[in-house]
Amino acid sequence: MDHKAQTAIEFMTVYGFVFVIIGIIIVAIIFYFNVPKNEIQPSCTSFGGMNCQNVEVYANATATTISVLLSNSQDAPINITGFSAGIGTGSSLTTGSCDRDLLYPGQAAICTSELNVVINDYILARGVYSIKAQLCSAGVNMLPHCTSSNENATFTGSFFATSTPSQSLLPEVYCVGGSSSGLSDSVYYSYISQSGITSWKSTTPYPINDLAMPCVVSEGYIYCSGGNNGQGSPYTYSNTVYYASISHSGLGAWEYTANYPLEDGYQSCTTQNGYFFCVAGQRYGIFANAAYYAPISSSGAVQWSFAGNYPKAAASEACANYGGYIYCIGGNSGVPGINSVYYASLSSGGIGAWIAANAYPVPIGENNNPCAASNGNIYCIGGNNYIGSGSTTYDYAYYAPISGGNIGQWQATNSYPITVWGNSCVSAYNNIYCIGGNDGSGNVNSVYYSPILSSGALETWQPTSNMPVANGYPSCVVSYSA
Repeated sequence: MDHKAQTAIEFMTVYGFVFVIIGIIIVAIIFYFNVPKNEIQPSCTSFGGMNCQNVEVYANATATTISVLLSNSQDAPINITGFSAGIGTGSSLTTGSCDRDLLYPGQAAICTSELNVVINDYILARGVYSIKAQLCSAGVNMLPHCTSSNENATFTGSFFATSTPSQSLLPEVYCVGGSSSGLSDSVYYSYISQSGITSWKSTTPYPINDLAMPCVVSEGYIYCSGGNNGQGSPYTYSNTVYYASISHSGLGAWEYTANYPLEDGYQSCTTQNGYFFCVAGQRYGIFANAAYYAPISSSGAVQWSFAGNYPKAAASEACANYGGYIYCIGGNSGVPGINSVYYASLSSGGIGAWIAANAYPVPIGENNNPCAASNGNIYCIGGNNYIGSGSTTYDYAYYAPISGGNIGQWQATNSYPITVWGNSCVSAYNNIYCIGGNDGSGNVNSVYYSPILSSGALETWQPTSNMPVANGYPSCVVSYSA
């Protein structure tokens, strides 16, 4: 009897863990087949220098879209040159695109592929993705010169997610303030897809009625500085800076932070690596050329510092940031407007020396934010120029290559569908999107987008969801923190 008991104990000691594992597997199988698939959380794994934060499989009647939210976990900048994804480990991958191509360490992008396959809703889909990228251990300013084989990389990953009938993993575009029936404190947002902009929604109003205050996005927050608040005659200008947290469903409460050094409107601002840079502007009819910068964080922009002078005292210059440089085009310094183009490097130490580049083909004196950079090119759409007592509003669209802090020759591309100034343009998914503005006779609510061709030129412009109100001088930015 003692021998049998000892034998039983030895059997359970040796094989008991096997029964435990079998039991866990049985429970997992029961869980898998009994828990609704839409309650299984998506998961993705990345191999290499990208961190996969989220994944979504969106199925409709004609196609299946795979979107992954990836961040750069390298110590050096990454220039994404290709993205593809597929369902099933042995299937071929379908080429897609990312909502932006140039990522600094820690920055994120949403990359999407549309597969010509149809699957049912709430099916657990497994697949793989691949990213081709150009690294640059020497820093982002050297990206165009990092062509050796050891600077090119391919990052792969796998995922599983339940297919859903609605697409939610999309970057957002936020438009703050502007002029509709008078100056506005309204804030609207929408989602950007490869095929346009979805319907607009309202979110937390800006603390004051304001226009021509530049807004930027950094680390999950939106910041807006200065602007024209329209009070008194002549108009008065603000030096207040407000910020709000960004979520996929709108903005949090606006909070006040350190004032901008000048009461200023119609200046241009951008961000890079946690710093806020602002250039020139106008106050009380006086054009300014001072530039300032400040570190920004979740507690707001602090300790503004002088960053030297822009080469011209001007307002409404159209500036875009790409590859560690800020590029500024045209502006208003009186009558007529100017077509000067300057660029400078950006760093934690401020703004480098400004360098003159190829002049813009026409003078543009009244702008808002009509220029956007993508895939090694800068694009400018519309504009207005005062000549004597009259003015001319353009439908022109021009682009030029930007490489290593230089601008190549400007080239005309497909004209915008309407004449417009005071519009705001952004880039995502290898498209240019332009929002609102004034057509020369009044504010408009129209929104158009154009895909970028492999040559760099723009395709024919296509209409997408109009803004809820006609709006001139909205300050529009894209959030990559979806």
